[in-house]
Amino acid sequence: PGVFIRSMASRGRLGGLARSTAEVILALDAAGFQRILVETVGVGQAEVDIARTGHTTVVVRARGRGDDIQAIKAGILEAADVLVINKADHEGVERTESALRTIWNMGASVLRRGRATGEAQVEAAAADWVPPIVRTVATQGEGVVALVDAIERHVAHLRETGSWHRRERERMAFALREVLQDELMARLLASLPRDALEAQLQKVVERVVDPYSAAVTLLTTIIRSDKSPD
Repeated sequence: PGVFIRSMASRGRLGGLARSTAEVILALDAAGFQRILVETVGVGQAEVDIARTGHTTVVVRARGRGDDIQAIKAGILEAADVLVINKADHEGVERTESALRTIWNMGASVLRRGRATGEAQVEAAAADWVPPIVRTVATQGEGVVALVDAIERHVAHLRETGSWHRRERERMAFALREVLQDELMARLLASLPRDALEAQLQKVVERVVDPYSAAVTLLTTIIRSDKSPD
């Protein structure tokens, strides 16, 4: 009771989320849901949209599957607010936890140096948060209470340090850009002469021009059309 679940296919879209996920979150927020959980597909280097969509990002790693190596390659730990090791009843969980903490500390060190040199603007309050590592056993329901507590503590940290407003602004900016991008693309394609699109596509297929040059040509065609007198 009081729980709504909706499965949404990402349909191959990079980012780990479906294109309309941000809009659905806004709708659920407007409907009065106090907690909205978004489960992504497996994420990697190009699939961290969830970090710009939610207030708290939970990264789950299963023990004993080489995820410490994958974490290094993906760099996903930099986006984590809470780290979870599932299947924690298996051997080797201590080694996995040590690897996760080491990798996160390396990423945090890079962020701090970037802030000091002006290369990255990271709030001190946000940088001071150290993601807790929670051990869970999903099949037994173990560690769930501890995980909920870690999430709530992070939310309290955001509110106390003023970072909540920053994340909320970033979340809304991301949602606005997504809608604006889709709307602009739809209008551009609708205003583009079909023969011009087909002509440039054929040139790309024949390797006469590259896709970027073709796109510039098409955009120039649209701009000229807009400036032409009625």
